[in-house]
Formats: sequence, C-alpha cells, structure tokens
Amino acid sequence: VWRIRSGQSIASTPLPRTSHAVNNIMVDDLTDDGMTVRSTWQANCFFHKKNKSDLFYGDYEHKLRKTDDGWKICRKYVVLKNDYIPTMLDIYNA
Repeated sequence: VWRIRSGQSIASTPLPRTSHAVNNIMVDDLTDDGMTVRSTWQANCFFHKKNKSDLFYGDYEHKLRKTDDGWKICRKYVVLKNDYIPTMLDIYNA
C-alpha cells in the first residue's frame, strides 16, 4: 500500500525503461451513451540492474460512457497472459 500511495519503490530504483503498445482495437456494443472497446497490449521492460529485458502481454477491455465532457472510462479490465513474471512487479497509481 505504501508504494502505491507514495509512487516510490526501493526495489525499482532506477525505474525500468518501458515501451507500451496497444493493438487490434475493436469496438463492441456501441450505443448512444456507451461502448465496449477490446484490445491487446504489450509492455517491454528493460531492467538496468540485471541488464535484461522482459516482455509482458495481455488483453484489455474498456467500458466507456459518454458524458457532457466527452468519453470517459468507467471500467478497465486487464488480463495478463504470461503467468510467469521473472522479477518483482510494481504497480503505480497514476
């Protein structure tokens, strides 16, 4: 909990270099006030301390709602498809 609230992690200093890609974006269930969007994602991570790169990948499902301010994400569902994570994995609340 401390890591999420502080945005810091001693284990991830320096932070890994990352590159993210979102692909195969498909719109489902389009209505006047909402839609479901499905896609695939990849995250390439380079870890300085180990001089090693790892690839993580999976699926996204976003539910969007139309508001007066434009489209807003009201639900995000993430599926990680490679179940072996060869290092500590930090999450950050942005």
